[in-house]
Amino acid sequence: VVTSAPTSSPTASPTSSPTRPDVCSILTEDVFNSLAPNATDLYSHASFCTAVDSWNTNNAEDADAQIFMEGTEMLRRHELAAFFGNLLQESDDLSSVPIATTPLTWNTFINDWMNGGSHHSVISFNDFGGTV
Repeated sequence: VVTSAPTSSPTASPTSSPTRPDVCSILTEDVFNSLAPNATDLYSHASFCTAVDSWNTNNAEDADAQIFMEGTEMLRRHELAAFFGNLLQESDDLSSVPIATTPLTWNTFINDWMNGGSHHSVISFNDFGGTV
């Protein structure tokens, strides 16, 4: 469940602007914690918000390379739901992640989402994105 009423403190997520909606006001800390109540510290709401902001800042020149920024708020909600549905299923609700020599970061998850075809499928309503 994704809500539009922000319940986290204003300092918990990066700031937004009229051209950069605050994704973490859609996926609030309370909603995040209800989706992943046993998330490890590495995968907190604050670290997710920071990673999304960092990814989009680093890709500011290419609108197609930004995550959770395309289209209407409803489309951003669809992409968030698909992203977290996939990630939570693969990671036991962020309480465990696939074994790797180094910890997987939010940037790893975002990179896989953006470059593995999932982002495009969701925003174009192809594949599983049309059913979200």
